[in-house]
Amino acid sequence: MLGMAALLYLLAAVGGIFLYLYLLHPVVFIHLYFKISVILSGMKLNFTEIDGLTICYGEKGKRRSDKPSMILIHGFTACKFMWAPLVKNLSHDYHVIAVDLPGHGDSDTPSEDDDLSHTETVQKMRKLLRQLKFDETPFHLIGMSMGGALAGLYAAEYPEQIHSLTLICPATGPKEKTIFAFSKIYHNSWVPSQILHGVAEFRKKYYPFYARLFNMLTEPDNHNLLRDCAHRIKAPTQIIWGEQDKVIDASGVQVLQNELPNCVQVDLIPRCGHSMTTDRPGAMTKAILTFKQKLQHTR
Repeated sequence: MLGMAALLYLLAAVGGIFLYLYLLHPVVFIHLYFKISVILSGMKLNFTEIDGLTICYGEKGKRRSDKPSMILIHGFTACKFMWAPLVKNLSHDYHVIAVDLPGHGDSDTPSEDDDLSHTETVQKMRKLLRQLKFDETPFHLIGMSMGGALAGLYAAEYPEQIHSLTLICPATGPKEKTIFAFSKIYHNSWVPSQILHGVAEFRKKYYPFYARLFNMLTEPDNHNLLRDCAHRIKAPTQIIWGEQDKVIDASGVQVLQNELPNCVQVDLIPRCGHSMTTDRPGAMTKAILTFKQKLQHTR
């Protein structure tokens, strides 16, 4: 009887702690969810320093001579966590690196005086990949949303490093509702208000940086960076877009197809919005692997 009573007291205590955290500190569950999702995807966290900033990246698998590594660049306000569903779907035969851009995830936030331009971010990516010894090893570069614009710019600037390129609903012009991109999913599902409060609390410390970055993104010189550099992208390129994307309209597919000299595959994913890794991660994974297999047969 004493054993049962002790167990009941323990369960009551655990339940009380859970309720306390849920009602007053739901951000704890958001932190836990993000960390568990990254771990379950198979990624291991690594840290390095670039220009005085600590940069975090998740890594899964080991390099192989017969399969180019996959470098993943997330979107505005996102981080490596965004890629967890994709990475989880990939076998350990693939070598994957998912970078936390400066000011996102577990990477340091640039100072007030630092240049936040895409050109500067691409330079930091270049330094990171040089540290990871990708100078002479072409890789498959994948970017989503803002990360798609960065991936395209990187491919245009350093064509010798790019084996192949995948652009997932990439930022292409000034009319995008980029600041809301992190919250736009296609599937309507009920989310407890406490969890939404937790997400807001989790992001609160990033808001000043997000505001600075958003102001940079909306400057006229940055409106059409991807469109303007697309003609210089020589690598075989894939475009993936959600048919119900309400952040960056799927009409961007035609715009990029007209500019890219080597667009070999376009995948329009039905029942999918802008947050593709949330809406249709399986369909996205299948599209990317199909693209990679196609290149194996043609190169």
